[in-house]
Amino acid sequence: MGKVLMGFYFIVSLLCAVCVLGSIIKGEVLLVSWLLLAGGINFFLFYMVWKGEKAKMKERRKLKLVRTYN
Repeated sequence: MGKVLMGFYFIVSLLCAVCVLGSIIKGEVLLVSWLLLAGGINFFLFYMVWKGEKAKMKERRKLKLVRTYN
């Protein structure tokens, strides 16, 4: 589930960044400010989910196979 969220937040953040460039060209100052806020929030959420997934992967690597000899 985390990878899906990461992808969603990243795509939305990139879309906001592209729309910011388009809005700057069009001269929409208020829209630029809202899109910067939305993009910043989405990049922050992407970072938080990525950090959580990284911690989960690190925790999974610590598990080791225990061998028993008869």
